[in-house]
Amino acid sequence: MAQLFDIDEGLREATAEAQQHAARLRDLTSAEVSGADPAGAVTVTVRSDGAFVDARLHEDWRKRSAGDLSAAVAAALGVAQQSAADAWSAAVAADTPAPPDVREDPAPSTAERADPAVFAQSLNSLLQQVEDRLAELPEIAAQAATRVVEATGPSGGITAVAREGTLIRLDCDDRWLADAPRSRIEAELCAALGKALPGLRNQVDDAIRVGPVGELLDLAADPAALFRKLGLTS
Repeated sequence: MAQLFDIDEGLREATAEAQQHAARLRDLTSAEVSGADPAGAVTVTVRSDGAFVDARLHEDWRKRSAGDLSAAVAAALGVAQQSAADAWSAAVAADTPAPPDVREDPAPSTAERADPAVFAQSLNSLLQQVEDRLAELPEIAAQAATRVVEATGPSGGITAVAREGTLIRLDCDDRWLADAPRSRIEAELCAALGKALPGLRNQVDDAIRVGPVGELLDLAADPAALFRKLGLTS
């Protein structure tokens, strides 16, 4: 009994530590950083993982950018993404996880009280399906990371083209830009960049989370619930 108790306590500590690391990672990736082009025509905000969040134009952006919105956006985005990368590196280097905080788990749901043996059988089947797909995953991830993503705003005035999480081209319809108000240009810019730059990790994650792999990753995201379903913890 003592040995079983030790295993249970070890699982609880491992679960708590995994949850702490997951929470810390979420905090790091959700942090936002802004950057502007040298003339201050455009300010772009991104998350720590490089995903686009927002773009704002200075009220005098046409004069400040000399009419070249594409160049101003590219410069602002470059500054923001570099700042985000620097902030990420500094945060990871300084991060020292606190000792695991082992708390009482809430009462398991009806689904979690299901027969552990039945759940173990279904999990084993899922693991086999994932194993059958493992050889494909590196290629799927590589294709997702390197594919060119092209996204156009709802008005068709701005098109963003990105590859490997980096903006490689921003095409603007000069005639549309000349007539559109600043707020509409901002909305068009945000729509196009938001689709083209979702964050490279998210782009790859979406590609590999198809079918059984996604199911397994969802289960692994909550170790405490997984252990309860397997009957390893109460």
